[in-house]
Amino acid sequence: MATTTIKARRQLSDLFKEGTEVRFGRDPKTNKPYGKVGPFIDSMGNRAACPENEVAVFVRPPDPLQRDMAMREANAKRARALVKAKRDEESEEHLTILAFLADMGDETLVDYVVLGDVAKRRAEAEREVLSLEEWKEMDAYQDAMRQFEGMSDEAREGRCSGPRSTARTT
Repeated sequence: MATTTIKARRQLSDLFKEGTEVRFGRDPKTNKPYGKVGPFIDSMGNRAACPENEVAVFVRPPDPLQRDMAMREANAKRARALVKAKRDEESEEHLTILAFLADMGDETLVDYVVLGDVAKRRAEAEREVLSLEEWKEMDAYQDAMRQFEGMSDEAREGRCSGPRSTARTT
């Protein structure tokens, strides 16, 4: 079962990289729907014809414009749902959020919150460092970043747990 899941995930991953044919149909014995991911090649190495009881669709990854439009639409819907959830505690959105949070353990919840802010905090830290006079030369900054990224987590924590910088921000 696990191998089948991994295989399906790889096929899905390949689908979003280059595009492929997907076929849908119903099993004649059980009448349950199914889907298959291509490529569908016959014994001669050519594209196999789609049987009459299946529907074939070619799916390809979105181009950058389509992806940007989809992201904007999704972010707008997410924002509307969050506003509705905050205003109306009886709304479906509010209950969905509560159910999502209730399924998380304390440790998972902390990780979820912390991971959401990592990129933002890192960008703020980089801006603060770049504002210092000693980091005006970009090569020195890049060398220091390479050294930092090459350090183990324990070494990073040891360096970061010392006294805070007294540098002024502008």
